[in-house]
Amino acid sequence: MLLIPKIYFILAQVIIIILFLITGLKKEHRNYFIFSSGLNFSVLILGALTLGYFFNKDYQLFCVPVNWTKIVLLIYSIYLVGNWIFKKVIGELVNQLILGSGLFISVYIIGFGSTEYLIWSSLHLIIIVPVYFLTRYLNKKFNTRFFDFLNLFGVTILLPYIIIAWTIWQVWDKRLLYKISLIVLPSAIFLIGIFLTIRMNKIIENLNNSTDIIITTELLTENEIDNYLTELILGAHWKYHTKICLYDGWRPPFHDPVLGFAQPFLYYGEQFNYELSMPERVNLYKNTFPEKNRNFDCKCAKNERLIPLR
Repeated sequence: MLLIPKIYFILAQVIIIILFLITGLKKEHRNYFIFSSGLNFSVLILGALTLGYFFNKDYQLFCVPVNWTKIVLLIYSIYLVGNWIFKKVIGELVNQLILGSGLFISVYIIGFGSTEYLIWSSLHLIIIVPVYFLTRYLNKKFNTRFFDFLNLFGVTILLPYIIIAWTIWQVWDKRLLYKISLIVLPSAIFLIGIFLTIRMNKIIENLNNSTDIIITTELLTENEIDNYLTELILGAHWKYHTKICLYDGWRPPFHDPVLGFAQPFLYYGEQFNYELSMPERVNLYKNTFPEKNRNFDCKCAKNERLIPLR
């Protein structure tokens, strides 16, 4: 995986070195978060987001996000990188409100990555931690902020953890009102997720208890929300994946966080909707959503292993 640098990683590192040579030779009076300046933070985050995109495209840890997820991630990424500009325009209260969405996204990524991501990121700490302290030493010794570029690897690996820590750091010494605003969106998103999970559970019960599952499925799609959730349920395990998987070979190509959120609540440690066999699920999907594509060209986790075996 990242043990063998890709061309896009090397290219991103070179670009950041050039940028830091231009902007980072003079040290600022105080650090920003755990880095030497706010500009360095934004550049490293942008680099990490870009590398994360290409890395996921290369190894497909999260497969292909569905369209609404792509839009949410793009908007938040732009806001995160340009936060020092946007918060001056909208004010600190609204800023904390928006940043709260990043808390939920980051926690979701860590939760979805599960033990595999925890182990993978922990192993890389052997490299990341010494490099970070080396960076601080070099910046101090030469009175510069240039050497922050060495942290690109670590920021990329630990990105969701860093976003959580940075968001909490932003509000740490601020008034209670700002701290409350930070948890408004994560709480609202969580409650929406619980609501959709309950609806999904009801749909699964209706399907499992139905005497005529085709008619039941058609009736479920008359409601817009149930139509969306039914499509996810019937597409689980062949169109949508429900948990991270570290193996080579074919697997479902799309990722919808609604299904990923519901999985541990409805089928913790089990196959999602195991009551319906895969052929039954595919045939029901074909009958209920004939207009939707069922043939996918996906690289499907080729070469995706914790340590490359060949």
